[in-house]
Amino acid sequence: MKMFDSVSLKVFVSVCEEKSIELASRKEGMVRSAVSKRIGAMEEIIGTKLLDRRQRGVDITPAGEALARYARDILRSMERINTIVCLYSSDIQGNIKIACAMSGVSHGLMQDVGSFIRKHDKVHVSVVDAQIADVARAVNEHRVDFGICFEGSHTRYLNCVPYRPEDLHLVAPIGHRLAGWASTRISEILDYDIVDIVAGFQGSVVSSRLRKEAAALGKEVHSHIQVGSFDAAFHAVACGLGVAVTPAGLAEHYDGLVEVPIEDSWTHRRLVICIEDPAKLSDQARLLIDSLAAVAAEEADMLLIAARTDRKQLLPAHLG
Repeated sequence: MKMFDSVSLKVFVSVCEEKSIELASRKEGMVRSAVSKRIGAMEEIIGTKLLDRRQRGVDITPAGEALARYARDILRSMERINTIVCLYSSDIQGNIKIACAMSGVSHGLMQDVGSFIRKHDKVHVSVVDAQIADVARAVNEHRVDFGICFEGSHTRYLNCVPYRPEDLHLVAPIGHRLAGWASTRISEILDYDIVDIVAGFQGSVVSSRLRKEAAALGKEVHSHIQVGSFDAAFHAVACGLGVAVTPAGLAEHYDGLVEVPIEDSWTHRRLVICIEDPAKLSDQARLLIDSLAAVAAEEADMLLIAARTDRKQLLPAHLG
């Protein structure tokens, strides 16, 4: 039995999607007669009709519907083969659009994207700042290639790939009582003035959660200043106007400030890469996701090794 070629399969899928040979021919950049000839040749190979031609458009026969399903799978498989080959090439090019909450994600994401671009300098990456609910919506509506948000945050109907951990740290000025601690807890932080941050979803979510935790502990959040960015919050902390609770790593380049890990479980979050349909990703988007996931997995392994090393050093000699 003769086999279908990929061009004919692609043309046939276009006809099924457009319900019109005329529209499909325009979409594929072919003359109408060439499309009709390919469909006719496919029907001859199968020995049955794939389309019912109408005066306006076409109807897909049951045989045509079955073939279209398999044709889509075959074409997606061919795209994946092309992607695997591209992994060994630096010539990949194109645009990638990512939706994420920049306030907390930018610290690690930009490093990872930078490493990817240095290997694939013909790729252009656009990072769109968005509220957490808007990240998932943008992915669902195909306005971006993929999104990055917190695990479990409006991602129920999306495919998620683990990315980086995203912890919250206390930021305090050098000399503050908590600044010298190895770690602290929210109950201890609430004993001090806190800089109220209303920077995007990150600031508002953390601010709301602090108030919720304070209420549960029978305490209040004491704040004398409210700011609209993390940068402003760090300057306020440096001026002695309070301490702040922010994503880890953001304050490390500010002089006179110290970050202290927070022990409360809710301050330990994980970011995920959320995708609507992995099969519909462009080659360049799939490669970037693979790169981000690989970096995250490598960091997780390093942290696990470090934790095991620290634990071994703390154990008595006969238990090490």
